[in-house]
Amino acid sequence: MGVEKFSAPEGRRRVESPETPRSLRRWENLVRSLSRLRSEDIPPPVERKVRLHLIDSLGVMVAGSRLPEARAGREGLERAPPGSPKAWILGWSGDFGLLSSAFQNAVHLDLLEAQDGDRRGGFHPCEGAVPVALALAGLSRARWRDLLLSLLVGYETSLRFGRALFPIQSETGHYPDGTCNAVGAAMTAQWLLDPGPEGLLSALATSGFVLPLSLRPGLTGRAKGLLAGVAAETGLRAALWAREGHGAGAEVLLPPWDPLSVLTAGGASASPLPKGPPPWLTLATYLKPFPGGRHAHGPVEALRSILRAHPSVPSKVRSIEVQTYAAAVQYTGRPPHEGSPLAQLTQSLPYLLAITVIDGQPLPSRFLSEERWTPELQRLLPRIRVRSDPSMTRGYPRRTLCRVTLRTEEGDRWAAQRVHRWGDPERPMSISDVQGKFLEMLRPVLPGRVSERLFDHLWKARGSEVALEVLDRVQERILSEGLTPAPS
Repeated sequence: MGVEKFSAPEGRRRVESPETPRSLRRWENLVRSLSRLRSEDIPPPVERKVRLHLIDSLGVMVAGSRLPEARAGREGLERAPPGSPKAWILGWSGDFGLLSSAFQNAVHLDLLEAQDGDRRGGFHPCEGAVPVALALAGLSRARWRDLLLSLLVGYETSLRFGRALFPIQSETGHYPDGTCNAVGAAMTAQWLLDPGPEGLLSALATSGFVLPLSLRPGLTGRAKGLLAGVAAETGLRAALWAREGHGAGAEVLLPPWDPLSVLTAGGASASPLPKGPPPWLTLATYLKPFPGGRHAHGPVEALRSILRAHPSVPSKVRSIEVQTYAAAVQYTGRPPHEGSPLAQLTQSLPYLLAITVIDGQPLPSRFLSEERWTPELQRLLPRIRVRSDPSMTRGYPRRTLCRVTLRTEEGDRWAAQRVHRWGDPERPMSISDVQGKFLEMLRPVLPGRVSERLFDHLWKARGSEVALEVLDRVQERILSEGLTPAPS
């Protein structure tokens, strides 16, 4: 029986033309620029941004490490062989293998939905770059400034990748975190292992060859955190294979079968990629001031402003109505039910508004405790309505408009509106804001004075310090002064 020859669909056949090399040259120019990066090349606002995102991620990881969901599949984690470079899971005791460290730290970073993100790429760039940088701190013996540079390389690459795919990748049913963060993880890892342009291009191509796909309907399922771990581990594996000379060839990056073209059915290509790092896309990413899906943050802030102005309202709420853009309703508009998984709670705008009425804002302690579902929450949830507004939808993603109207049992009516969310580039979080969130994340884990010292230690770490030693001090404090025994 003969073998049927596969041919490309009409209009997508690969042809050798000047257009094909140009597509690859865009990638080559990018990795060449990134390979030449030195700390003195980085503008102070960019360095500060990367440092804040790293510190923020560490706090979110520690909080996530204490959730019941963090223990899922832990028997599959590998301990570090004797004499191997140190790699640990932040907040857990013991040393682990490189891949297990990257995987589990990424899971912990995802669970609370308090991680950073990019509005124009639709994903969370920290989930690939940061866990891999932590895993390789021991093997690479990198200085603190080099660890920060490796994160910048991972962010800048994954952000370009994500923005070239957005929004088509999501519209075809895929969740961007798996694909984009595998690329970011690979580039961060390769930069720490060998920042030469050939190695970076090989790591990029290899991660593109094995990108983990995920389906958007699983976004609120029990396995959501698994995706973050798989992306970080896949990117690290890609870099390790490339380092040993077993990486994929650069032809993986050529259309029409390159990752960008395949993921968007030909709707994207390398052409949207800038030729080098500037402008720094990392500056356009956001930080979240509290847990919860990002689409919910504007309404939560608006409600908080009402509650601050009228402190007696929480016991008198008759109804809360939210008007916002269509994507926010689509992804966060549904109320949960008793027994809903954590990912559904953190992605539910009605739930987050209800706990804001009770707690003042979404707090990590709410998700760490047995108080996820209470009679008071059950009473409030049916009183919350979310609907889309056409004019607000037209402004997204440039603006994230929302309006919250609260009515009381006594007939009072108060409303508040938000145009941009706190933490977005238009309303960035200050250093003290990030510190406040860091302390809140660690509140269930460490005494406040210890958390304050850890933030100060990380913020003031000198570029010449060995990164592993800086991070070791954080891990040692968590294990020695934690309010509860560390998982292992």
